Amino acid sequence: MAIYQFGRCVIDSDKHQLLVSGIRRHIEPQVFDLLLHLVEQDGEVVSQEALIERVWRGRVVSDSAISVRINAARKAVGDDGSRQAIIKTVPRRGFRVIADIRRIDQDSTTPEQQAESIVPKPVIGVFPFDSLSDDLPPYLVRGIAEDIATELSRFPEIVVIAPYSTFRHDFREKDYFEVARSLGITHIVCGSLTGNQSVDRVTVNLITTEQGATLWSERYDVHGDDYFEVQDDLVQKIVATLNQGLKNHLTEVARSKKPTNLSAYESMLRGLFIYKWGVGSKDEAEQARFWFDRAIELDPDYGRARAWRECVYTYWWSSPPTDSDLSGAMERINLAIASDQSDHEIQRIKGALHMCTGEHELGAYHLSKYRKNNRYAA
Repeated sequence: MAIYQFGRCVIDSDKHQLLVSGIRRHIEPQVFDLLLHLVEQDGEVVSQEALIERVWRGRVVSDSAISVRINAARKAVGDDGSRQAIIKTVPRRGFRVIADIRRIDQDSTTPEQQAESIVPKPVIGVFPFDSLSDDLPPYLVRGIAEDIATELSRFPEIVVIAPYSTFRHDFREKDYFEVARSLGITHIVCGSLTGNQSVDRVTVNLITTEQGATLWSERYDVHGDDYFEVQDDLVQKIVATLNQGLKNHLTEVARSKKPTNLSAYESMLRGLFIYKWGVGSKDEAEQARFWFDRAIELDPDYGRARAWRECVYTYWWSSPPTDSDLSGAMERINLAIASDQSDHEIQRIKGALHMCTGEHELGAYHLSKYRKNNRYAA
């Protein structure tokens, strides 16, 4: 009998128990046996024949029956067939667990060490905020929630699910809790915004997924450019609520350089909304560039706006990019990183640019800084 930890999951063969982010998940016996067998192989490919022998005791079963059980196993661990972040299909060969697997030896560890191994870090999902005013533009509503997720991800003691995972659901059909449980989220951050073209009130809630209990809730009235102080305050209170011991890390958030005025921030969010969530046309790139230029005009030291503008510029590169394209881009991204070396997006774009120029070591260095400053980057 053994206990295995993989990703945010712990499976206990003796207790016939699966924990995801410390939360016990209901799982059918046959699905549990299938998942356990995959985990026991420590990343090796398991053929359909081996699964049939182990789970179905050699009985004849259809491919569709196996697919149903694999999908159920993926759902239980917060995975799905599109992402295959934990259970991967290997075409014509079978299936394997690609998350790192660690066996927890019950005999050689103390109860305290076992408990520490089994209870993972809190996992936070920031969900789209509700707009209580028709006049608030979508880019602002979405952008503020994304920024809160980014700020929370700076703390290594918690795990933050990337906004792409939580934002892609239609909450007219699904509730927060159903989505949160499917992603292994232990705590939900949600809220609402009110205002007329700009935000004048932010309400934020921190809710447990398992019990649906509100751990913390606060309402902020925003006046002009003090939104950034509001953002820092709510991030710190969320983290402190999850773990009082994280207070020593609060200064890390303060190192992140904020734009000097809210109008620049809103212009940057408007450009991001068009660029990241549109259809990827050149016309949209032109619109996004306009808003990034506007943000830089309002705040010349706004490094992130400069970095995202550089992404947009790739629409006007030659194919393949010329030396002039790459040298001009590098010159401009260096201006961005000089403004704010702690910004993970600037590090990512600079790293990618070095990769394009063949400077792979420099590229790897900046991409590692991106991953360090952005915990859900993996």
